[in-house]
Amino acid sequence: MRRARAPRPGRRRLRRPGAGVGRGSAAPACRAPRPRAATRPGRCGPGASALVRTVCFGPSWRLDLAPPVVLLRRAAPAGSAGFWGAGWLAGVRWSGVRDVPVIDVEAVRVRLARRFGPEVADWCAGLPALADEVARRWGLRLGGVWPKGGTSVVMPCESDDGEPLVLKLTPDLKIAADEAAALDAWMARRHVVMLHDADLDRGALLLERVLPGTRLADEPDRWPLEEAVPVLSGLWPRPPRLGGGSGLPELRERSEFVFEMTRRRLEQHPAVAGRVPPDLVEGSRNLASVLAAEGPVRLLHGDLHPGNVLRGGDRRGLVAIDPRPCLGDPAFDAVDWVLADGGGEQAVQQRIDWLAGRVDGLDPGRAWAWCRAMAVVLAVALLIGRGDDPVGEAMLALARAAAEGS
Repeated sequence: MRRARAPRPGRRRLRRPGAGVGRGSAAPACRAPRPRAATRPGRCGPGASALVRTVCFGPSWRLDLAPPVVLLRRAAPAGSAGFWGAGWLAGVRWSGVRDVPVIDVEAVRVRLARRFGPEVADWCAGLPALADEVARRWGLRLGGVWPKGGTSVVMPCESDDGEPLVLKLTPDLKIAADEAAALDAWMARRHVVMLHDADLDRGALLLERVLPGTRLADEPDRWPLEEAVPVLSGLWPRPPRLGGGSGLPELRERSEFVFEMTRRRLEQHPAVAGRVPPDLVEGSRNLASVLAAEGPVRLLHGDLHPGNVLRGGDRRGLVAIDPRPCLGDPAFDAVDWVLADGGGEQAVQQRIDWLAGRVDGLDPGRAWAWCRAMAVVLAVALLIGRGDDPVGEAMLALARAAAEGS
């Protein structure tokens, strides 16, 4: 059978209607990478380029590091453009084979084991070989490893054409398939990261690199509610444009997972657990289950918190990344936007009314109910991550008020 020709990274594959890239679809075939020039600068041998110590103020691809940052970058040979340009990465070490960085497998294992358990060790041991294999197939030059994230390994990279991209690898093939299906449905939407290619058999996604890429979670100011309007409006196509067999979960499954993770976090942090009664979590969980069983059905992001929204410059505005897509009530996606500033019930309701008047499909009554149900989840996350956080305290008070009024 003749193999389909894969698009060059940077050119979006146009699939026939209904094809999709959901679970069960074949991974796209890829051309072999172009031959490398013998004189290409390497880490070893003739033409090897040195590592240059530099201090910069604010890398263009965010690594969640406070400037100034001491960086290592590969010096470009005389007469050629630097590989990274302005997009330098912290602490990159090179393996000596092609342009593949040394991956701290143990650090990755510790990070992913929190989600997948000790069995993820085997996948982590094969990660360097997997990254090299995928990079060769797609003609990529890899950078360092993003040091955060609980389900995947993210590596900034460049195509042979010099286009900045991101390679995302996960041991959970279902996570990769779900994300690919959703991003395919959101294709060409300005406020959603673009999927360039996918190898679902290897849990690999090739994504655009959003620049400048500043996370809203890293900004000192409040999360701007007015900027939520185009993001939320762009996420909810009606009806969802999904290829056959996408296998995306329903919102009920997503909310159950979120509450189960909250329960686990409380077990690991007894000081916070002492302030959050189990019946408060269980009551909120039951309310979320009732809400998820009814209401309109849209394709949702499913994890739209400040760490998953990037600044994309004047042309793009805010760009949503890293979805945990599901099918259900769009009000679920609005919860983090509405609760970001904390405050009492009146302040939350005012933000809901303001947003509902500008975003088609957002029911203010259901948004308020979802905020009451999910407030305890946000409270636990903030109290664990920040200690005595005022927004976390406000969310805990909102959850208690919801329980008393139910």
